[in-house]
Amino acid sequence: ATPPRVIAVESGAAREASLIPRTPLSFVPSLGASLATIAVIVQVAFLIFTGVTSSPDESGRYRTIAFETADSASASSPYAGWFYGVPLLATTAILVAATFLALWRVSSTPALPQHELADVDAGWRRATNRIIIAISGAALLLQFGGVAIQSGLAIRNAHIEGVAAGWDTIGQIFEGGGLAM
Repeated sequence: ATPPRVIAVESGAAREASLIPRTPLSFVPSLGASLATIAVIVQVAFLIFTGVTSSPDESGRYRTIAFETADSASASSPYAGWFYGVPLLATTAILVAATFLALWRVSSTPALPQHELADVDAGWRRATNRIIIAISGAALLLQFGGVAIQSGLAIRNAHIEGVAAGWDTIGQIFEGGGLAM
């Protein structure tokens, strides 16, 4: 809900407004914005990692993780890879743009016309931005968590004797991180 665009003021009554410009980030909680930014950066790094380490499946789509030793080979799918990673990167970019647009809308809403209402106006903007950041963060973490769990399971299913033990650990980290998200 947004405050009304036009607020009736008695004729002859003075209108007051702050001369400090508002930007989309003016009323964003710093902790929430920092956590959301970190989550976006970690997700992009995760998707690039899974893309680089993916292998093509029988259809040529990069959505499999494969390991090979001198005497055996193993593959598991679905794995994020480029096949799922590129659409998720696009979706994340759209989510970030939509979040910024919502924050811009809150900052561009005219302030309440009386100076006495400045604290109410600022409180409304802070609360609204906190909700916007929380919803966007939840949307990001839900998709990221699901993909991380599935990729971790694929790594652990494909892991075979003779492949570096670090891969099994990476799979466990992806699964645990995905569950936490």
